[in-house]
Amino acid sequence: KTCSITLATPTISLALLSSANGTMAATVGNTTSGATYYYTVANSPSDPTTSSSVYSSSSKPTVYHGQYIKVKGYKLGNSTTVVISAQASVKPVAPVLTATLADKVTMTHSNTDTSAITIRYTQGANGADPTDPTATTGTVYSGEITSTENTRFDAITVRTSNGLTVVSSTSSVTVPSTTYSITK
Repeated sequence: KTCSITLATPTISLALLSSANGTMAATVGNTTSGATYYYTVANSPSDPTTSSSVYSSSSKPTVYHGQYIKVKGYKLGNSTTVVISAQASVKPVAPVLTATLADKVTMTHSNTDTSAITIRYTQGANGADPTDPTATTGTVYSGEITSTENTRFDAITVRTSNGLTVVSSTSSVTVPSTTYSITK
């Protein structure tokens, strides 16, 4: 006679590790005592098998923005759980905008996953607040911009990986005026 135990369906929760790196730590919950949980992490991971990595709460797997983690539990007697999955979504660090008296504007970011990062910006003349850029609108920043005084720039950092896009909060800078008044 074969005895089979029904295992509880596990859960996955993802917690931010680093916005700059685009990483999250995966925690597997709702586990069944005595079961072993295996996982795979990739842009399109295969279902976990007993040859996959073993989940340990003391060494949680790292999942990068856009990647999926899949988890499956196994217990002796051929009992298994359904495969569950979750996708990591990490908001990038906002860009830093710098404007000089020479009417030069630069935009930088501290995100380390540079292949997944784009800076988009909009500009408004005479200090006007421009329409905020989005993941698909605004100009893609490609290097130092020469502008005119009192031009305001709004910029965001866009992180795209494996079909998932998220944006940072908006940063702004206005090119300083080079007109000075001297009074006696």
